[in-house]
Amino acid sequence: SLVSYNYPKYFKFSITILKEKYNLQFNNNDIKAIIGEYDAPEAQKQGLLQYNFIDDGNTAIYSSEGAESEQLLNSIIYSTITSYNPEYINFYIIDYGSQALSKFRGAPSVGDVVTLGEDEKYNNLFKLLKDELKTRKKLFKLTPKKEKAYKDLLQFLTDYGFYIED
Repeated sequence: SLVSYNYPKYFKFSITILKEKYNLQFNNNDIKAIIGEYDAPEAQKQGLLQYNFIDDGNTAIYSSEGAESEQLLNSIIYSTITSYNPEYINFYIIDYGSQALSKFRGAPSVGDVVTLGEDEKYNNLFKLLKDELKTRKKLFKLTPKKEKAYKDLLQFLTDYGFYIED
């Protein structure tokens, strides 16, 4: 269950406040992650900033070394795994950076977190993803477009520099 995993307290606090403030309801067919709250003083407006995995698709986040991109990924992952049922969404994380995303290992929606030096796990993950792509290609041919016969798989890769050097 979503409740049984011990999530970091600082994420519980900010994400929970935003969920309550904006009275968010989540739909397993429209996966959105809470990023934070924006402030547009010139328009005298504040609002919820979200990332929509379905509409926005593949995304690259670039930043210099530091905690900002890591904080963003933490927020995206935490808000998503605490808002959606693991039956509908799974994360696979390759953390070649600070390995801070390892804290999500064992969460119900996280298949695994692979860190630097775990070559066998890395190879197994890519084999699993290739096999999943083959399976989904077959499902897409057999399943009407209005029906969804698969769960969403989200992959995160941090510190791409280490990845391309291998």
